[in-house]
Amino acid sequence: MKVIIRKSCLLYEPEQTACSGQFSVIQFCPDPGRAEAINVGVFLYCPDKGFISTRMRPDNDRVRRLFGEEVILEWHLESIKNNIAYRLERNKEEFKTKGHVAHFIGNLANDIRMTELRSVRVKDPQETLALLYDELVADPKARR
Repeated sequence: MKVIIRKSCLLYEPEQTACSGQFSVIQFCPDPGRAEAINVGVFLYCPDKGFISTRMRPDNDRVRRLFGEEVILEWHLESIKNNIAYRLERNKEEFKTKGHVAHFIGNLANDIRMTELRSVRVKDPQETLALLYDELVADPKARR
């Protein structure tokens, strides 16, 4: 806590308060029967701060390395990633509770999946999103 002295009075400037957030890992799953997936993005929902955002991998190199060139069409995967980020942003007004977000996640189909929501403490949503991305999505060698 910072203390500011002004005119013989002590005023307290509160630290940025943490709140509870929810995150989900966005995954590409080219063969739902095998249930093998790779993390391509992360989603963070922090209703107390009015924050909803995603961060996606800028490339598909890891997907190609793990699943092979024949499994993905580059434009198709980019389209899927862009579409899910757009839908999450467009529907943010509907996400009033964790249940609304869980309902959205449960109705996804095709090659993109999102994990069940998990809790995380959030002080700075952008910083938390970056940390989640580095830990869960970025290539292991690129982690800080």
